[in-house]
Amino acid sequence: MLNRKHKMTAPAVTSAADTLSELLAYHHIKQSDFAERIGVSQKHVSDLLNRKKFLNADLAVRVEQVTGLPAEFLLRLDINYKLAHHKEDNSGHSTKFLQAYDWVV
Repeated sequence: MLNRKHKMTAPAVTSAADTLSELLAYHHIKQSDFAERIGVSQKHVSDLLNRKKFLNADLAVRVEQVTGLPAEFLLRLDINYKLAHHKEDNSGHSTKFLQAYDWVV
């Protein structure tokens, strides 16, 4: 059973966008060249780097093939980032929406 007296805090998180931005900058790779290599538009790469879009499994595998960065690593970064920055909209739901059961400590 969890002891709720001691709250767990998540460490600062980063997304795949940060890792890819650093990699592209370090190797002086243009977004357009990277986009061509992974089979998407330059706008799509821009949206990825600005966190307007996130990697899916297919695209992460393509990025791995082009850069050597493991797809699983990139996907985990994005999942952790999305969880850390998730905002729940509870408007329009019943009063029981997301109400914990009494056995949840």
